[in-house]
Amino acid sequence: MNCIFCDDREKKFAINLQTGAWKCFHLNKCGAVGSWFDFMKHFNDKPMRLDGQDNFKIPQQRIYKKPDIKSDKVDDRLYDYFLKRKISKDTVKYFKIGIINNAIAFPHFENKEIVFVKYRAFDEKKFWNEKDCKPILFNMDNCKDESILNIVEGHFDVMAAHEYGIKAVSVPNGTADLTWIETCWDFIDRFQKVYLYFDNDPAGQDAAEKIVKRLGEWRCYNVLLPEKDLNDCLIKGVWDEAIKEQIDNAVEYNLTALKKAEHFRNQVKELNKDVLKKYGYEIGFSKLNGFLKGWREGEVTIIHGHNGSGKSTYISQEILFQIGKDFKCCMLSLEMLPKRYLNWMCNQYCKKENLKDEDIDQAFNFMGDKLIIFNRVGEISKEEMFDTFKFAARKYNVKYFILDSLMRVKFDNRYELNEQKNFLDDCKNFAMEYECHFFLIAHPRKGISDNSRPEKSDILGTSNIGNLSDNIIALYRHTKKEFIDSELSIQKNREFGNLGSINLFFDSIQKTFTEEN
Repeated sequence: MNCIFCDDREKKFAINLQTGAWKCFHLNKCGAVGSWFDFMKHFNDKPMRLDGQDNFKIPQQRIYKKPDIKSDKVDDRLYDYFLKRKISKDTVKYFKIGIINNAIAFPHFENKEIVFVKYRAFDEKKFWNEKDCKPILFNMDNCKDESILNIVEGHFDVMAAHEYGIKAVSVPNGTADLTWIETCWDFIDRFQKVYLYFDNDPAGQDAAEKIVKRLGEWRCYNVLLPEKDLNDCLIKGVWDEAIKEQIDNAVEYNLTALKKAEHFRNQVKELNKDVLKKYGYEIGFSKLNGFLKGWREGEVTIIHGHNGSGKSTYISQEILFQIGKDFKCCMLSLEMLPKRYLNWMCNQYCKKENLKDEDIDQAFNFMGDKLIIFNRVGEISKEEMFDTFKFAARKYNVKYFILDSLMRVKFDNRYELNEQKNFLDDCKNFAMEYECHFFLIAHPRKGISDNSRPEKSDILGTSNIGNLSDNIIALYRHTKKEFIDSELSIQKNREFGNLGSINLFFDSIQKTFTEEN
């Protein structure tokens, strides 16, 4: 067909009717290429998966309790408090603000039912919540029929927005807690445009960018207010026209890549204060942790070895360790049915081979909603894989992604080596954009003896697989009767450079590796 991007009339534009991948083959003029996800974004459609099947399988959802509260009698003290912020009595009534136990109560409604309550002390800047309730956006019910979703930092800003004639929602627990993205996903997902009114300082803008990565840059706009926030604008008498002008001039987030170095000052300080951010999250094997210092956000780790060397065994054991640390993991195993590798993980968790129903329940209760299964076996296009992984990163805040294995990703045979390089680029870009760690299981080249120790040059495919990765780990299973069962070697360590090997014992009953003391 004619290219929709360069308006070429030579009919060199093609779209795959199965995967949705598209490309303009008029390379000298256009050469545009992308996935079905990109295609839908271009036309401002809501990106959706290609079929109606549910690719995600979550073993268990958290059950929240409903608040059982009753407001005390509201008196002038409440209205006087808000008047100091230039918020009227009518607005306080509109949002059904109350007083409970001598504190200001902000009720959060979902389908006209209170599901969450935020409290604020009268005399000090102290906040707390009703316990074990579902964290949702404040004022969500009143914004259902809007075409644009306006998100602000605080409850006072929502009320100030109301004074300006703007319908907005507020994050429930400050900018650090993003649980609301998952609990409100169905509500958020209906909007094609999202405007963020966050504090006009480095901390506020950093917080906004983390939310944008989850919600999708393609629909997010940055509203830079003349004062710190909307309530400050209201207090300082900023006129409606000035606010409207800033909204009209909101900047797309994908156009804000250029920043002054000063923007990153606080991020560098935080990096040096936060050991987990600097060195990464703890690895399940202490000696491996000694070499790599941890799994870091924005990195890609290759795990390779001969068939039967224990690559899948190792990664499932690591997943269980990270789940125990309260991190979410997304598993895409293209070589094994979910019921098979989940059974293996139940063996590892319960440390036994023959499982009873109560053992399986115990293991699944432990995994809960922390392990998300990409339910696909066989080949997959990279476009579908990344579209689905991006969805998981944005909605569920997944921190570890596992692809088992590279051999099952479909590449054009004519350009396979170049496409593999591009795929590793995409893996790295994905890990950096969504601040997660990407594990890629690879196989050895044909002709490599099962008795030989695998080297990084033995990885099947282009040499760029090793060149573009951050870490390379190889597993080798001793075939002869020796004191140790397996060996794990660190063959690349981009961040710290430490290389070496670790001896492992394998328990065939528990299906687990342990390090040699």
